Amino acid sequence: MKIVILFMMIAVMAFSKNPAVFESLGDELYNHKYGLERLREIKEFAKYRVTLDQYLLRLERAKIKGFDIEYKRSNDRAGYLKLLRELAKIDEHFVRMARRKFKDALEKEDARLFEALVNSGLIDREKNKQKILDFYYKHKEKITLYPDTPLAAMILQEELRRKPKKKIRHSAAYYRKLRLEKERRKIKRVLQKDARKEKELQEALEREAELKKRAIRQKQLKALQGE
Repeated sequence: MKIVILFMMIAVMAFSKNPAVFESLGDELYNHKYGLERLREIKEFAKYRVTLDQYLLRLERAKIKGFDIEYKRSNDRAGYLKLLRELAKIDEHFVRMARRKFKDALEKEDARLFEALVNSGLIDREKNKQKILDFYYKHKEKITLYPDTPLAAMILQEELRRKPKKKIRHSAAYYRKLRLEKERRKIKRVLQKDARKEKELQEALEREAELKKRAIRQKQLKALQGE
């Protein structure tokens, strides 16, 4: 039975990204997990590997606890919230450290550190877009764009943006057809305008005839009353 429950938990965690309980706090922590795993591989963070490993283990246990609460296997919401807040302090510490190191990498023109930090996902790529692009194009001979990495995706997008758009050339027949279509629409507009004018003229004549009829009737009525 325990094995079945364990498999069910693994399946839930595989198909559900994060627990829905306290998701505004939990999502940020769980979404930083990949980045913190990348930090422990960077030379400048080597002395924090044990701390990071301990943190990542606690984070994984917290995620299991979150799913337990979501699927009614536990009701310890207060304990889970307290744990998330404790983990949030550690997460914030390492994210700030990563961003400081990113600034150092730019200043020292350290391509290795720059590449590792951008690919960790902990650097705000939208906010630092121009800095990242400028640094890459200045030092691209020292940087390897590995497939499916944040930096590679950014550069690919930028290259596509910079690529000049090819001017589409059409045949003479295409332009003749275009001119004919333009003339057809022009004639249609003129005919519609003439039709509106003709209708307005007809309505004006009908109104004038009606007014004349009324005037004649009134004159005849007065003549009869005078007799």
